[in-house]
Amino acid sequence: MRAKDIYRKIGKLVIPPIGALLMRLLYSTYKFEYSIEGKLPDRNCVFVGWHGELFVNPLVYRKFRKRYKTYAVISHHFDGELIAKTLQLAGRINSLRGSSKKGAKAVLLQAIKQIQKGNDIILTPDGPRGPRHSFQPGALAIAKRAEGNLVIITMRAHKYWQLKSWDQFVIPKPFSKVEIFMQALQLESFDEETAAMVQQKMIKYAN
Repeated sequence: MRAKDIYRKIGKLVIPPIGALLMRLLYSTYKFEYSIEGKLPDRNCVFVGWHGELFVNPLVYRKFRKRYKTYAVISHHFDGELIAKTLQLAGRINSLRGSSKKGAKAVLLQAIKQIQKGNDIILTPDGPRGPRHSFQPGALAIAKRAEGNLVIITMRAHKYWQLKSWDQFVIPKPFSKVEIFMQALQLESFDEETAAMVQQKMIKYAN
């Protein structure tokens, strides 16, 4: 077995539980301020947030959707596997593996199937590899099957660390003020113009 494979095997065992614990510990120290526009749907819907905000947004989602079974669309890459395991441990969020570049059709069908079962879908429309804050159209295709119900979650931390990754991943510092912006949309069209509109709403409040 190659050294790289050994490191990855160890990483899959060690990183997710540590990451989940760190997420929950830091989350408990944050001073949240919420701004919510519209009424969150009583039924299943699609939630969208930026890839660089995955440290906070999934736990914010779970705060408001305690009783819903949830699936996040996550890439097939190794880092995607780490994210999938971490979200399961931190927030009871299941995963559908695929992206806009690999397995797109298959994961789209899986997501639609879960929507039809009454479950929520979480998407990072600029994942898995960017460009940062771009909006891939898959979210709208799934939202169409959820009767147009789409909810934006974005956050702005006042004090934070920011990684030098493509998504400029944000980790709010302990006891930081974190503003959460949520907006429930009822989409009637699912074209490029709608995608651009949602993208601008999401960019408005990001770090």
